[in-house]
Amino acid sequence: MELDAMRTSWAEYDRKLETSVLLNRRVLAELQTRRVTWPLGRLQVLTWLHVGAWVLMMGALGNFLAGHWGEWRFVMPCVLLQLYAVGNIVALGQIGVTAAGMDENGAVVPLQLRLERLRVMRLQYLRWSVGAGAALGMAWMIVAAEGLLGLNLYAVVSLQGMALYTGGSALVVRVTLWVCERFFGGSAFVRGMVEELGGWNLRQARRALAEVEEFAR
Repeated sequence: MELDAMRTSWAEYDRKLETSVLLNRRVLAELQTRRVTWPLGRLQVLTWLHVGAWVLMMGALGNFLAGHWGEWRFVMPCVLLQLYAVGNIVALGQIGVTAAGMDENGAVVPLQLRLERLRVMRLQYLRWSVGAGAALGMAWMIVAAEGLLGLNLYAVVSLQGMALYTGGSALVVRVTLWVCERFFGGSAFVRGMVEELGGWNLRQARRALAEVEEFAR
């Protein structure tokens, strides 16, 4: 009788343990979904709004190009800016599609893997977009001055000055980050900007992705 009672008691314990495990899994899945759904939704909205802004920019640049066709001093910088806009649209589109195709209710490891890949994609895009945009600073000024103000920047700034500015524009981001970190490092916003644009967050994201990929094998 004692053995039968022990068997019954152990069976009851097993049933309770199995129920507890199932409940814990359900709670963890709900917490994981809740933790991921809102940031992913916000990222998708902001990404597609950003894509829409670049599409509008493409339209404005196309209108400028049509009005100055044949004037190569304005055509060339405008074409460069259009290519930059296309690059932004393509990169943002890839981020938006990746975020939209994520299954928040799926297995944890594949979800974490895609989240880390998405994080790397976003940080890579951010650094490229800011760096390339700064390098095209003179092109932006030429097109904006002519298109918005009717000011021919070539009549104000020499070609040597433009070339010097363009050559130094590659250092603009680095110098700006150094100044921000040196003099405004106490601000959480500034620290976050320096970490993202300076590449620290990207290196961390790549290491995290490598760890998850190794675990998923």
